[in-house]
Amino acid sequence: MKYFAICILFTSLLTAQLLFFHPAYAKDINPVFKNLLTRLHMDGIEEKYLHTLFTHPELELMCKVVALNLIRNEANLNYAQFLTKESVNKADS
Repeated sequence: MKYFAICILFTSLLTAQLLFFHPAYAKDINPVFKNLLTRLHMDGIEEKYLHTLFTHPELELMCKVVALNLIRNEANLNYAQFLTKESVNKADS
């Protein structure tokens, strides 16, 4: 079973490499998006569709927006949920 899973993973990665590093698909795609493209293709999205999206002239990486979405306001997080009797018992078992 483990061997089968490794074979599937290897085949998926090889397919993604061949598709997205092939000159026809790599043309005009920002290198920043390569890993994302590989992952999306492995998740089942067609490479032609991804190529159409990621070569669109209006596509740009918005670093400020990404950075803002990574910041969490911890004041809004509910840490009390970890102190309930059920949570403590679950962690203890």
